Amino acid sequence: MGELSEYWKDVKAHKKRQQAANPPRRRCYDWMIVSGDCHYAKNRSSFTDYRPIQMTAQGLRVIGIGTVRLQVWRSPGASDTHTLLLENVLHTPDAMCNGFRSQFLGGSESWSADGVQGLDGPTGQPSWYGVHFCGLCRLALAGNPRGESVLEERKRDGVVFLLSMYLRDEERASYLKA
Repeated sequence: MGELSEYWKDVKAHKKRQQAANPPRRRCYDWMIVSGDCHYAKNRSSFTDYRPIQMTAQGLRVIGIGTVRLQVWRSPGASDTHTLLLENVLHTPDAMCNGFRSQFLGGSESWSADGVQGLDGPTGQPSWYGVHFCGLCRLALAGNPRGESVLEERKRDGVVFLLSMYLRDEERASYLKA
């Protein structure tokens, strides 16, 4: 009986060490503007509609796909917000951040030294904007939520980021039929 209790003590001690080494992550609110061919989200809590899938995309584990709604400021200094509806967003929990592919919304972009302004296709009115962050541009979310930011940590370490995700034809076919 003593060996069994020692075993469970070791198991509990191991779990404590694992939890200390890998504390629970907070939600990531870094929605970076990327040039890939898909949107992706790091956290399951970002999704409003979701279905599990199992695949890889550019070597990253994808465990789901769904819809994400983001409340964003329309333009710098504006008091009104806009809801972006992102569909077919891949859930990639191992990604450094979230990726937003603006061309999927239609419309156009205007880049400047201050960031990027997204314009609605039919009206040409501002619908979202992005600000400089860690050498890239990040969507300006309404309410300015804060959470985990791996990008800030890695930027301090001198890491250069390439965040765009391009899917091979077989990867795209895999998630569309799932």
